[in-house]
Amino acid sequence: MTLPVIPFYPHPAPAQAIHKSLSQSGFMQISDIGIEPTLLAEVYAVSRVFFTGDQQTKSRCGYRSAQENFGYQGLLEENLDPTAPADIKETFTMRSFVLGI
Repeated sequence: MTLPVIPFYPHPAPAQAIHKSLSQSGFMQISDIGIEPTLLAEVYAVSRVFFTGDQQTKSRCGYRSAQENFGYQGLLEENLDPTAPADIKETFTMRSFVLGI
């Protein structure tokens, strides 16, 4: 599967392109968002090291609560739709960090 890349700058990405991408594959990557390419490359590299690491290391950064809203969740640990099976994904949520909470 090829990840659709949607340019965002200088104008916001067209809603139609975002809708198509999310409807067809459920994923997309936004480019041209004003973040230096070297910083993005560094973030991707660090993410790759973390997510390819061993489970014991990742679990030390485990997600604790919705109120805290920060940390790692492994495969089948999250279920956004209670009527469906657990989500087959790994994630690291940093909402509290980003919001300065």
